[in-house]
Amino acid sequence: MQRGVSLEQALELAVPALHEALDRQTPRVVRQLVRRAPRILRHHKRANRRFERRLRKQWGQALDRFYAIVVFAEEIGRELYGLHLKEVDDEEFHPVFESLIGLHARACRVAREVHHLLSGGFPFGALARSRTLHELAVITILIADYGQEEEHADLADRFLQHAWIARYNDAKEYQKGSEGLGREPLSDEDMARMQEQHDLLIAQYGPAYRKQYGWAIGLDGEPGAPTFRRLERLADLSHVRWHYTQQSHEVHADASGWESNVLEHNGQTYLTTDRVHFGLAEPAHLALISLHQCSASLFGGADEDIRTQDVLALKALAQLVDEAGDVLRTAEEAVLRADERR
Repeated sequence: MQRGVSLEQALELAVPALHEALDRQTPRVVRQLVRRAPRILRHHKRANRRFERRLRKQWGQALDRFYAIVVFAEEIGRELYGLHLKEVDDEEFHPVFESLIGLHARACRVAREVHHLLSGGFPFGALARSRTLHELAVITILIADYGQEEEHADLADRFLQHAWIARYNDAKEYQKGSEGLGREPLSDEDMARMQEQHDLLIAQYGPAYRKQYGWAIGLDGEPGAPTFRRLERLADLSHVRWHYTQQSHEVHADASGWESNVLEHNGQTYLTTDRVHFGLAEPAHLALISLHQCSASLFGGADEDIRTQDVLALKALAQLVDEAGDVLRTAEEAVLRADERR
């Protein structure tokens, strides 16, 4: 009697045949999906428009207030930058002011991203972006507070030049993966140029300068490159560390982020895959607070004296942010009450 084959041998024979059959069927499935896509998209576009109308009805006033504050903060930066350009020669470079105005511009852009995410019903994404605003606020405060002191006169220079450290490290990672990515590696000349600049900075500022926050060495009097927690403490923002940890869960793929995506709302438990119309208040207010901190610190690098209208603008911005918090909380409470009735 002919002997059969073992399970392992059967699998060795069956798996290639199965893959061959799947390869033949895949184009047909793809064609079907492509044919169905317009109908699916029309359905989702209608659902999205209904959602956006509902969100706008519930959150429109609060989101408009948010956007107006971002525009106001942007105008503060634009006016101060204009005054700065009038006061300095074209060839002068003021690293403290240039660092701060660049950080402030980025803060305004990130705040707009937060607004866009909130307007689309993505408060978790907005919370992640508000984390970046907090980091911008911490660094802006430190450069404004310490960059003008004689002891740390090169702080802003160290911050700006640290881009070379990141650039070289990024280039090394690119070289390692370029073949797998199907891309041309960087030339030896480019790598040598970046390494030369990297090595010069390390020689100038010490080995700890290669760390992520190596540009801030010595600010807190402790040895080595500081951690972000140390920078937070130095900027007197340790009290918002809890918020920062919650924001971080929406950046990283950790278990806490997984857990926060399991929502219990209106008597139902579900895994979030789409937009939601609640939870917008916290990321919005956190983002505005950080934006205000960036705007207020911007004047720490100004060469000219702070004018009365500048102080007034900052006080008005602070009041607007406080009032926005009330408007946001009111909208959140109204949404929750409406859901309970529904």
